[in-house]
Amino acid sequence: MSTLKKKLLISAVSFAVTLLLLEVVLRVFLWPHITQIYHIDEQCLFLPTPSTSHYHHHVPPNDGPYHFVSIDDQGFRGPDGDPNRTLTDGAPRVLVYGDSFVMAEFSPYAETFTAQLEDQLRDALGKPCFVVNAGAAGAGPDQYLPRLDRDLPLVEPDVVIFAIYAGNDFGDLIRDKMFRIGDDGMVVPNTFTLSDRARTRFSFRDTTAIYRLVHWLRNARRMQKGWESMAVSDEAEMVAMAKRLVENDLRLCRDEFREFVTDGRNDVRTLLDDHYDSDLALEPESESAHYKVRLMEHVMTELVEKTRRAGVPVLFVSIPAPNDVIENYRGGIADTEKFPLYRASRLTDFVTGFAESLEAPCVDLFEPFRARGAELYLLAPDIHWNGAGQKLAAQLVRDRVISLLGQ
Repeated sequence: MSTLKKKLLISAVSFAVTLLLLEVVLRVFLWPHITQIYHIDEQCLFLPTPSTSHYHHHVPPNDGPYHFVSIDDQGFRGPDGDPNRTLTDGAPRVLVYGDSFVMAEFSPYAETFTAQLEDQLRDALGKPCFVVNAGAAGAGPDQYLPRLDRDLPLVEPDVVIFAIYAGNDFGDLIRDKMFRIGDDGMVVPNTFTLSDRARTRFSFRDTTAIYRLVHWLRNARRMQKGWESMAVSDEAEMVAMAKRLVENDLRLCRDEFREFVTDGRNDVRTLLDDHYDSDLALEPESESAHYKVRLMEHVMTELVEKTRRAGVPVLFVSIPAPNDVIENYRGGIADTEKFPLYRASRLTDFVTGFAESLEAPCVDLFEPFRARGAELYLLAPDIHWNGAGQKLAAQLVRDRVISLLGQ
């Protein structure tokens, strides 16, 4: 063997050993920080993976220590240190569906809406009560329908809560492609496929720690750049930037509608990249807005009917987007001169109105959240409610749940 070939061989072996050692180090020391807690599901698109956990890290400007997020052996977010708690026989059980607002990876478990609701119900009733967190970041209400088939007999809940985030849950129904409006004007199940692009986001279970670290760092950098683009000190410049963000979301809404409805594409291309439903907020008479409204009305009807057939009462919670309740919100401002039909409560009004037509109780958080505004949310670009917002929501929901429990 020539000297050159020997050097190349030694270099290749050294590189391979270095990668192997790096992989081992990452798995030992960083694995909980970079692991994935969701997996692809052919019916529900994706679900939390049972018996998994990871650490959540805030990005600027929401600095703070990272915290643990654990999924129990049934696929629900569980209390830290005791994810597989036993649901006591005879104790009331409340099953809560929702997206990232309910899953609340951004909050320690004790601060989540479900944990605080459980605490308040226990204190009010004077006995144990279990609130099961069936949230999943990025999920839409359509995904709860197939989940009910498994979860209702598994949990045997006394009440089911569907938390609808009015800011982007309408758009999830377009992006998920689980239903479409047929030629006869009726909403029907749609045959969708999951694209390779969508599957890749959930393929971490089959990848190396090195790949996960690179992806984690790229995502953190993307979030950092998002914040840096919003960190303008001049008020006029900030308002102009926030208006552009909402109009950019409007372009995304139009593109998604064209892809699904006009072009008839059934491949689901994104599962986590949600954005504000600007078409519904700014252009409520547009074709895409009407389409979303029809889909949401159908999905909420199906959720109520399926749950009631199981003999379980239903409660909806309508959660407002921060840009609809916070004045001069850095993450998005509607240009009312350009879009005079904008009304801040429109998105939550749709959810509340649909619930009323179904004779289903609904807690509309718009007015109480608008009264307190920014103190209830994390800082932009993070759109989520903070611990105080989740506490207020739990307080407002508690008495409705007690009523449905017949207590």
